[in-house]
Amino acid sequence: LLRLLVWVPLTLLDAGLMRATSHMWTTLIVERSEVEVLVMVELTIAWTWLVQQHLGLFSQRFEPKSPFAARMSYTPSDKSARARAYAAISRTLAPHMQLIEFIMQRFDAVKHLPYGNFSVVNAIMRILQVTFDNQDRITTNALARGPLFVLVHLGFKLLKMGFESSPILEAKLRDGLYRLAFRWFALPPCWSFSGSKATLAREIQILIDTRHTVKGDTPVLCTTPLPAAKWSAAGSGSALASRGSSSSLAGSASSSGNSASTQPLTPLSPSKLLHHNHHHHHPHLRHLNPLSRHRRHAGRTSGTPAPTENSSATSATSLPEDEPDLILNMPREQLKQRALRNRALLLLLLENEICRMATWANPTDQKIGYFPDVSRFARNAEMTEQGWQNLVVDVWVANPRLAVQLTKRFSHPAITRELTSLICKFPGELVQEPEALTLLMDQLRPSAGGGVSSPRNGVLDAAVAATAPNGLFNNLAAPLTFRELKFLLYWAPVPPITSTAYLASSYSHHPLALQYSMRALECFSVDITFFYIPQLVQALRNDVAGYAERAILSSAQISQHFAHQIIWNMKANMYKDEDSQSPDSLKPALDRIIDTIVGGLSGEDRLYYQKEFGFFNEVTGISGKLKPFIKKSKAEKKRKIDEEMRQIKVETGVYLPSNPEGTVVDIDYDSGRPLQSHAKAPFMATFVISKPQESGDEVQELLKRSERTVTPSGHGDTEQSSEISGESSDNIANALPPIVESASLSDDLPAAVDEDASSIDGPGSTALSPHGQDIDMHHLSSKLAGAKLQLQRTLSSALSDAPDLIGISAHEQIRSGRPSRDSARSHNISRTAAAEGTQSSSTPRKRGNSNARSTPAKSTATTAADAGNSARSSTSPQAAQGNQVISRLSAIFKVGDDCRQDVLALQLIAVFKNIFTSCGLDLYLFPYRVVATAPGCGVIDVIPNSISRDQMGREKVNSLSDYFATKYRGVDSIQYQQARSNFVQSLAAYSVLSYLLQFKDRHNGNIMLDDQGHIVHIDFGFILDIAPGGITFESAPFKLTTEYIEVMGGSADAQPFKLFCELCIKAYLASRPYADQIIQVVALMLDSGLPCFKGESTLAKLRSRFQLDKTERDAAQFMADRISDSYENKRTVMYDQFQKATNGIPY
Repeated sequence: LLRLLVWVPLTLLDAGLMRATSHMWTTLIVERSEVEVLVMVELTIAWTWLVQQHLGLFSQRFEPKSPFAARMSYTPSDKSARARAYAAISRTLAPHMQLIEFIMQRFDAVKHLPYGNFSVVNAIMRILQVTFDNQDRITTNALARGPLFVLVHLGFKLLKMGFESSPILEAKLRDGLYRLAFRWFALPPCWSFSGSKATLAREIQILIDTRHTVKGDTPVLCTTPLPAAKWSAAGSGSALASRGSSSSLAGSASSSGNSASTQPLTPLSPSKLLHHNHHHHHPHLRHLNPLSRHRRHAGRTSGTPAPTENSSATSATSLPEDEPDLILNMPREQLKQRALRNRALLLLLLENEICRMATWANPTDQKIGYFPDVSRFARNAEMTEQGWQNLVVDVWVANPRLAVQLTKRFSHPAITRELTSLICKFPGELVQEPEALTLLMDQLRPSAGGGVSSPRNGVLDAAVAATAPNGLFNNLAAPLTFRELKFLLYWAPVPPITSTAYLASSYSHHPLALQYSMRALECFSVDITFFYIPQLVQALRNDVAGYAERAILSSAQISQHFAHQIIWNMKANMYKDEDSQSPDSLKPALDRIIDTIVGGLSGEDRLYYQKEFGFFNEVTGISGKLKPFIKKSKAEKKRKIDEEMRQIKVETGVYLPSNPEGTVVDIDYDSGRPLQSHAKAPFMATFVISKPQESGDEVQELLKRSERTVTPSGHGDTEQSSEISGESSDNIANALPPIVESASLSDDLPAAVDEDASSIDGPGSTALSPHGQDIDMHHLSSKLAGAKLQLQRTLSSALSDAPDLIGISAHEQIRSGRPSRDSARSHNISRTAAAEGTQSSSTPRKRGNSNARSTPAKSTATTAADAGNSARSSTSPQAAQGNQVISRLSAIFKVGDDCRQDVLALQLIAVFKNIFTSCGLDLYLFPYRVVATAPGCGVIDVIPNSISRDQMGREKVNSLSDYFATKYRGVDSIQYQQARSNFVQSLAAYSVLSYLLQFKDRHNGNIMLDDQGHIVHIDFGFILDIAPGGITFESAPFKLTTEYIEVMGGSADAQPFKLFCELCIKAYLASRPYADQIIQVVALMLDSGLPCFKGESTLAKLRSRFQLDKTERDAAQFMADRISDSYENKRTVMYDQFQKATNGIPY
């Protein structure tokens, strides 16, 4: 019965059930104290089972992914998906957190007893041991911060009990705790995924409590055994000492202890391991010089008994008289100094984490009663330059991966210099860390000490402003040799944008750098590199060795869509002007690549290419035929558009360049509408689109992967289905907890089977032996497995729309290869077949206008006045037919207007959307799609169900606040509150982007409002270093007018406005860690001829706006100052007045 009370809730692992179970366990122990040991023993076995099954804290479905390594999509933010993802992650981690808290409570209950219940302590030691042995299996999701540091807190509280009778166990436990804590800080700093202030306050309190226990830790490491009576009551102390000395805890942590140098160390001082270039003593680099080991102690292990009297003579002759007492083959004093150094380092990191989390939880620095006081941690770490260098060396000795992350927590230049020195000396230590590669690659720059001079590129020189190294290894003046650079052949891949930047930079002259960049690109699927087509084309400018061209051609062979899109982009970049009179220097290379791509097509691929480009040329050709009608009335223009559109035949499988995920199955032949232009002929048309229900964005990608891991076999992809599969009953029984192992299961009963569950490293692998053979559990086992399956199905349903960036399913790693061309061709065939079936069953072609509202996504000076008038035709409600979704999509076709700058701006908006999603921020961005298809030509998606603020003014809407109150049923309605919340979330996101990317020309014709209350910005003809008329009239960081403030409560003290300020600051803080990658996206376009660039100063200004030299709290205050500067800024009002006077745009 007791085993059932433990195993049933742990098998189901439900938060509500675990909460009730914790109370039940506590009540049972209070009433029957003798069962406490039995409960704890069962929990130690269950803990190992949770590790084996990858459940709870050890789940691998939630590993976060870099926003630049995930798929980007031109779709609006899905806030509900983020909420469901948070709920799913919490549902997995919350039960484990409650289990850890129960274990902590049991420890607190026994630690003050006169002799203590050391069986409980032994059980907790066993749990910590298993955790240390399997710390690499702990999820790295941001929500794991709390449970992880509760375990660390528990371990350091355990150390306070004293281990005088077993210094080896004390050393091993302390070493395991530091390794567990340092593993978290060896990950890139992450913000909490939770938006709940109460949850954040709890996480901060956990960190503060952990810091308190760490600060009180004082290593004893007594080598003289004390009387057993101090530790034991009826022999329990000796059992603890015996278990500690023979436990695999000692073996699991011995690698760092046994390999450490015998030189004494002082806290936060330069490591003597590296003094005088004695690098062979480095604990992580001992393999470079095996002869450096102290052979005279090679035979001594932690389990070797002390010399007896009979062996004293031998010992005296073999060891020097001044030989110090050894613990784990290390002098006791040196071990204490290492513990003190690790303590000082962990305290520094914990204080930094506390300050970061406090800034995130309370970005406006308000006084909140339930928030812990963190003011005493807010001071900056004060150290000299030599002190920072010493810190980097000490951190490297503890964990090289942790040393890499120091640059993201502390901005002192000495850290970068010293870390660069260490990486260049020992590159093999970090081949699995892509983030460390930047510092090594930066040494290949001509200015960094050797190399071939190259054309100006400004790509990574602006992205990484590293100074020349000047540290302990001050010998990097010479160029890097093959000894260091050979590791590029094995280095983990950086994101596609970074590898593309390497191809386009001065590094492209080094053969090993070229090989690495090419291999890194090939490690990602074409679906991911597809997003960076504009940057790949620009990388051809410095493609001396032809690697960028090779990357383009190989991707074009895999994906027809990639081939089509890159051909359109190349055609748009062939000329410097819109009239195709001044050819670009890239034109010969682009012509050659296009000919190679088209010439390599055959059969169905070539037929598909001809149909798609023929269809699109027919549509865009309408603009040319409209030119004779430019001076005529709109009615005449519309008749001409309708006449030409009726001559277009929709071929099977064709698609719009701005919507490659769907196929065109019909055209609304009466939807053509001319747009206002003085010398050009843009027009808008509506198409009937068929899309798969899984639309192919990052949300649906997550659905497919999560189903592969948590749904029964036969209902999804079996390639990665290691969690649940249709295994035999024997395998299913092995996956169940031992209490139900003896039960017989039906063959069709799925269970969580893990291919690695058969063993766990260390002596704990045999803990799951059956011990309930005399209990008939057939009925219970069926119920347990069925209930577990139901929970997993519920999890799959909950995760169906969670963003890929949140990282559900770590089984999906970066693919080392790409899909075969055959698979891409089969995708096109199935796409064509689906289109045929949909077209045959589609609704009849409509001849009338729709009543739904939309507006063109781009309102340039030539079309802004007419955009509002065309805001009444849009998409109809979606209809599902089988696996396809039928919808209407409106698009604008422009001729004679360069769209490439809009492409860059919307690409950056999509990047920021991914960044905000990865942090779980409730922000809204809509990166609608714009595709440049030829010089001065492009296709622009229309934002559905929206209207410009300009058009609202023409319809006599003079107050945005009154508009919200009228449209959404009064200020007290739920609809109004939701619409205002949407307004705040979208305004905050676009405000931060307006400042960072310097969006100008923000008059009311370029600001949209959709039916849900979201603000959406359009028309990005003036960004970065270009402004209307060449005059920076809009000097405010972003537009924050009085009417916006009125919607948000009317004053700076209103709660909606405070929420706006918090979201702005959080969005700014979330963006700063990715400043280098954002700059790379921009820098690769530097030589494209876009008017928004004024040389490399554009990149320097962009970088300065991120304020990377500031702490998080200082950066938050910096953004708060930008909000104050924008608040009812008079220059914004004056620009609106100017636009009304010159262009008739109301405000």
